[in-house]
Amino acid sequence: MPEIHPAFQGLLEGFEFEILNSPEHSNFGLWPDLSFSFFNDGWFRFAAENGGEPLISREWPLGSSLLTATPAILLDFFNDGFARCLDAGRPWEHKYECSSPEVYRLMHQIVYPLRNSAGFLVVNSLLIEREMQRSPEKENPDDYFDPHGFAHQCAHCRRVKNLRVKDRWDWIPALVAAPHPDVSHGLCPVCRDFYYPVRKN
Repeated sequence: MPEIHPAFQGLLEGFEFEILNSPEHSNFGLWPDLSFSFFNDGWFRFAAENGGEPLISREWPLGSSLLTATPAILLDFFNDGFARCLDAGRPWEHKYECSSPEVYRLMHQIVYPLRNSAGFLVVNSLLIEREMQRSPEKENPDDYFDPHGFAHQCAHCRRVKNLRVKDRWDWIPALVAAPHPDVSHGLCPVCRDFYYPVRKN
């Protein structure tokens, strides 16, 4: 069953709610302060199929902030994107990775500003899905955990920095399935350069 704030449902007049609530796409709504106002059936299906439930529903219910679920290194990107979307009154689109431990997924997200700048409708669509190419079967923890016990994981693709091989980031299924409590999020060089290029004036 979808969850929606009654006032937000009024903002969706003109949209076919059956389509927005499709289990095939993970769609959600946000108020202008980026707190959640709507989750469709696809949101809950995707979370359950990827081991996120019941944690996701408990940690991020209606009224909680999208930004509390966003790694610190990506906060500026999302704050800027949503602000530009609202100011321009035009949709904002970007691609992102949302892989499970065993499956690579590239997603497309489009953010629609709703009338009178009253909120956002966020629609996520699957672009690519394939089995993940694994790193070596037996990972040595010393390759990934620094002397302080921290692993450095890309906030975008979730590969982990290999501390023994310069500029190497590996896909470690165990650290995606059950993130270590001592993970420092950053961006691997490829994701940084591809998704967040430096803008030249």
